[in-house]
Amino acid sequence: MFLYYYIHVAEPVATVSERVTSMTGRFNGMAGNAMRAAKDAADPITGRGLARLVTMECGRPVSGPAGVTFPVRWKAPGETGLLPEMDAELSLASVGPRRTQLTFRGSYQPPLGVVGVIADRAVMHRLAEYVVKTFMDQLAQSLNRDLQRDVHEQIGAGPKL
Repeated sequence: MFLYYYIHVAEPVATVSERVTSMTGRFNGMAGNAMRAAKDAADPITGRGLARLVTMECGRPVSGPAGVTFPVRWKAPGETGLLPEMDAELSLASVGPRRTQLTFRGSYQPPLGVVGVIADRAVMHRLAEYVVKTFMDQLAQSLNRDLQRDVHEQIGAGPKL
């Protein structure tokens, strides 16, 4: 199954790339928050298994003519038979002099054969989309907050309360 989501940040791609590179260590916490949000949004039966801890491994960024791409893998440690691993990329591309598009493209194979495919089509794919959207929205909010703080510090206004 394929997942795709994008969002814009009002800063140049070089600034966003530098910031994302410095915050990849926070991706696990953000991925866990996104999974908990999906669990809370799901009904009690469907969301029960989503309470598991997930890890998000982020590889070295690759620069290209269109921007910067971070390879990522999203997985549940331990019992991997019930939740799929997702291989993805987080791409940063300039869409203007002061605007960057953050794009998540990922794919996974539903576990449990035919039963997993049916469950994925019925419910789980929408939950996966929700998790990715929540993660990306958190990432953009965090970037915007950090960038605003930097601007305030540069002009001597201090952090915004």
